[in-house]
Amino acid sequence: MRIVLKIVLKIVLLILILICTLESKEKLNNSLQENPVKKYPKINVKVLDNPEPGYVFLGNNITDMGIMDNYGNSIDTAAFRKLDYGFDFKMQKNGMVTYYSSVSNYFYALNNKYQIIDSFLVPSNYTTDFHDLSMNADGTYYMLGEDIRTIDMSKVVTGGNTKAEVVGFAIIEFDKNKQKTWEWNTWDHFAITDATSDIDLTASSIRYCHVNAVSKDSDGNLLISNRHMDEVTKISRSTGNLIWRMGGNYCKNNQFVFIGDTVAGFYGFSHQHDIKRLANGNIMLLDNGNLKNQTYSRVVEYKLDEINKTATKVWEFVPNPSYYSYAMGSCQRLPNGNTFISLSEYVYEVDSTNKLVYYGSNGDSASTYRAYKFVYNAGGVSKIVNSSGDFNFNETNNTTGVNITLNSFSNKGRLSVERHNYRPQIYQYSDYTPSKELNYRWVVSGEITTLNATIKINTQDLVGFSLLDTFMLYQRDGENKGNFTKIPTTYNSTTKNLEAIIKKGGEFIVANTRAIPNIAPFLKSPLKETLFNGDSLFKWNASIGGEKYQIQIDSTPTFKSNVVDTSTTLLTYNFKKYDKGTKYYWRVRAINVTDNFNSPWSEIWNVRTPISIPTLLLPINKAIGLSYKDGRLIWNKVKSATNYALDLSEDSTFIKKTINRTDLVDSSFFYQVLVPYTNYYWRVAGINGDGQTAWSNVLGFKTALAIPILSYPINKAINVQNSDIFDFDKFGKTNFFQYQVSKFFDFNINEIDQTISRSQDAKFTGLSSLVRYFWRVRGITNKDTSDWSEISQFTTGISVPILKFPLNNSTNEMQTLSLIWIRDLLK
Repeated sequence: MRIVLKIVLKIVLLILILICTLESKEKLNNSLQENPVKKYPKINVKVLDNPEPGYVFLGNNITDMGIMDNYGNSIDTAAFRKLDYGFDFKMQKNGMVTYYSSVSNYFYALNNKYQIIDSFLVPSNYTTDFHDLSMNADGTYYMLGEDIRTIDMSKVVTGGNTKAEVVGFAIIEFDKNKQKTWEWNTWDHFAITDATSDIDLTASSIRYCHVNAVSKDSDGNLLISNRHMDEVTKISRSTGNLIWRMGGNYCKNNQFVFIGDTVAGFYGFSHQHDIKRLANGNIMLLDNGNLKNQTYSRVVEYKLDEINKTATKVWEFVPNPSYYSYAMGSCQRLPNGNTFISLSEYVYEVDSTNKLVYYGSNGDSASTYRAYKFVYNAGGVSKIVNSSGDFNFNETNNTTGVNITLNSFSNKGRLSVERHNYRPQIYQYSDYTPSKELNYRWVVSGEITTLNATIKINTQDLVGFSLLDTFMLYQRDGENKGNFTKIPTTYNSTTKNLEAIIKKGGEFIVANTRAIPNIAPFLKSPLKETLFNGDSLFKWNASIGGEKYQIQIDSTPTFKSNVVDTSTTLLTYNFKKYDKGTKYYWRVRAINVTDNFNSPWSEIWNVRTPISIPTLLLPINKAIGLSYKDGRLIWNKVKSATNYALDLSEDSTFIKKTINRTDLVDSSFFYQVLVPYTNYYWRVAGINGDGQTAWSNVLGFKTALAIPILSYPINKAINVQNSDIFDFDKFGKTNFFQYQVSKFFDFNINEIDQTISRSQDAKFTGLSSLVRYFWRVRGITNKDTSDWSEISQFTTGISVPILKFPLNNSTNEMQTLSLIWIRDLLK
């Protein structure tokens, strides 16, 4: 297994290197046109439980980059389609948004309209590496440059390639004016043999250290992650010397003792990503876990004693179920203490107790190099609430426009407010649709579940807000939860705030109170994907402004044939003329005849009608004389039935069943042996995923009399005495038997044609010697006659001579006399 993982890892790394070293060096510009063919990432959100405010930044080089909200949807698809594919897409500490273009091999900076405003490149003697661009708050930044050298590896390891391409790394510091201020190179400090044992040092291309992260430490020195050495290294900014080296079980230069971090004999981490110093002084990294005895990935936080060289595990997160991401990944400590994690196509957010508050997967199943969460082009502020009072959710460069006055609340904890400069992407209203909505939404969430508070939203910078409209606040339970309902709202002309009393958090929008009937009806019943048997009505909710309702029902979701296409003033429709075993699709829309307005169509629901009860075809009811072996029962094929149940019994109540099957796929059944001359009853039911239908009508039939089986003389017997007794099986329920003997196969002339009772013997006498005869038998009752048996043949032998003279026991015969007998005369 370890060998296979090594091979897979090498292939992935070679692909990444190839992608990131494309020859195009032409800088992109803002005149790039949108490419509608490019895929756009989407997160399939599965857990959403009051996460930290912010957007998810994704860049995976397979689909387009994107910024996703808590719904998992992009906030500006078109803008990103004008950019290259790329990854390491993030907001830097100085507020700049950057990404690496795998087309041009540049790092680019974007403005808040996602247009390129700057580019970053290492000196020409290096190749710009995609793994990390790390900017500090003062605008200085670090980049990674690949320093590729041709090395005779045969002098380093046995079997080494004499002209191997070996990749080292330069770490280059720039000031805010892009002037190089410092440089450090792995070739000066690491040996190629520092690589872990899974790195093939005999290959033609070798990445012996594979630096994938660089960050400025809290003391001004640097931390770097060397994935292929299983090592995190601290470098002196002033001297360039190595301050310490820390690594897991397979790191060849580890100086630390790991405390509380040994599993199955393996300590520390392996093939890690995204090393960083946290505000609490600890170190956190994404541990891919490639070389562990039990492979799984995690995020781990260590408390370091850099003097005594100990690394104590103080926290870790392992997904449940565990997940192994052999490459890529990131981890980020959020302002509220939560941790945001990227593992391949999955993203997680957990709180300090490892409770999962956000979880989703990339909709395109594309592995993401890194994913982050930032408040960007929006506002997101959290407060810790311990008492009632006024709370201002506005900070420098991070404003929501919201103030909340808390009068009372259920429990102490975090309360967050987010402001997003667009409307929800998916939503409905509980009663009517306003004629005007502003392009904003606010989310109030956190650990406080119930409250008594006044929310105040400032309107001064809200585009489209006007006192000519009566604007109100509309609230629903949360993002993607429930419908928006208007709440009583007042406008404070002094503070220019919209104010409303709220009892809980949720999602808020601002809209006016004038309604237009543009909400599609909401379907009520029958419920989607349920069984419909005609005993209930199709029902839907009314739409404001709807005077009539058009309903369409069809057997296809495209509604091309329209089994039903009619309008009604009711909110119900009685659907009676339907086919059994059919899936029907239906939808409804409101019609305003006065204003010549049609609402959008409702969601399309579908129902299934029950399958038909089978109809028995053959044998017809009360049929008689049916074969008691190798017979066939036939019924009609039922639409949408997956199989059939069959009962066969001598009892019309089916208490005791001769045959009971529920697995019949065809609409017929071949029985093999039944009792002759017996009444049978049978019935069939259809079966599919909805269960079994009622039983069909019961039909009956009677099997034929048993056909005798000839046993003596055996077929083609010879030398049979011409006076003997036939033997054959006399099956029950047969009173008499007719037997025939003939010299002819068609029995047109019979030597013997007799009927006997069950107690009598079937005798044959007077047959000629040395003659072939045919014989057959059939059963007879008072009402029925069986079929003739199979025809058997035999040949008679020579008759026994009859002694004539002298007579038996005679006396006084002459000493010389003639013996006389009668010989058989051949016929």
